[in-house]
Amino acid sequence: MKKFKYHILIVLSAFIIFGSTGFGFYKKGTKDSGEKVTLFFNKMIHNKMEKKRIEKENIENKEQIEELYNIVDSLRCENLKLEVERESGIKIPDDVPREHFLKMIKEANKNNIPYAIYFRLIYAESRFDSSAVSRVGAYGYMQIMPRTFRFLTEELNLKGGNTPENNIVAGSYYLGEIHKYWKSTKHLERNNWRISLASYNAGINRVKRLKRIPNIAETISYVAYIIKKYEGNEKTI
Repeated sequence: MKKFKYHILIVLSAFIIFGSTGFGFYKKGTKDSGEKVTLFFNKMIHNKMEKKRIEKENIENKEQIEELYNIVDSLRCENLKLEVERESGIKIPDDVPREHFLKMIKEANKNNIPYAIYFRLIYAESRFDSSAVSRVGAYGYMQIMPRTFRFLTEELNLKGGNTPENNIVAGSYYLGEIHKYWKSTKHLERNNWRISLASYNAGINRVKRLKRIPNIAETISYVAYIIKKYEGNEKTI
């Protein structure tokens, strides 16, 4: 079938070249006409080969560019990990996917959460295990309760359910909003992060009622662990 189509193409091409007066290579000037046909098809084949060569080069260039972007992204990721470790004292585990780590960086910055607090909180909550589930049903990197997660997914219009990415987005937003709330109340605490962390751990409504960190051993230890590096960094500034 392909061969038949190729022959049809030859006949049509010859007709286009020599017009409706007839196929010149059957009349006078057969040699010149034949040469014209040969030149035409040589040029057509050359153009096709050149097009394939250019397409191949474009694919290779695209692959090289993608490889270069991956190298740059890896270097950026490693530099950010060093920065996080320096500020928080937490080493990001090697098995945390790069896209998850970069999502954490993005959401921490977006919600104005210092790395010294943000990454210590994730370590305290889940040890960077995206599939972690607590005894009370909280899950993911940031250990969000199902009811809170449902509310946050509606608030943020998150799609795809309980994915690690959505857990990062929802938890980061929630912590940022808690801190905004306590900051707006002009709470006496100098940076509002202690009571914000207590609210994240023990529940915002409980802490609102008390207007202080609840006297719960787990919450007190939780806040002390997370805030330690942040307040230490503040003293060195």
